[in-house]
Amino acid sequence: MKIRLIFVLMFLLVNIAFSKEISSVKVESDSLVYSGDKNVSIFRGNVVAHYNDVTVKSDNMTVYFNKDKKVDKILCEGNVQVTRGDLYSLSEFADIDINTDKAVLRKNVKVWQGKNYLEGDEVIIYNKDSRVIVNKGESQRVKIIFYPEGTDNATKDNTTEKKIQR
Repeated sequence: MKIRLIFVLMFLLVNIAFSKEISSVKVESDSLVYSGDKNVSIFRGNVVAHYNDVTVKSDNMTVYFNKDKKVDKILCEGNVQVTRGDLYSLSEFADIDINTDKAVLRKNVKVWQGKNYLEGDEVIIYNKDSRVIVNKGESQRVKIIFYPEGTDNATKDNTTEKKIQR
């Protein structure tokens, strides 16, 4: 059962991080400050970013570029939401490293995929290794609600249940 649970956690979360193969990115925000000498763009206020099949929303987003103007790292702060297919996550902070294919979600992290649910204070996703680490907070433990594959409950989306758990 423990091995199956670990497999489900990996399956549930591996899809959340940014992909290295980004075809195009559309970002909307209330303001943007670009610093070419520092290779950084700072988006503030109601930030919504779309790329491939991923949507990321947050209060603020900082994007770091390498010397070739390719994205190296993305930091999201405040009311972070990531959506990809039937996967949906909430957190207060997200730190996505494109080069290492690693994402760190922090503070009150909640992840849904269908009716499956995961909660922790910090979730670290290593996509290259298909590895996920979930850490508890000071006052909360790691929580998962898992429906085995093949059951009707595993794929149904229950919006009311999501609202209650938020």
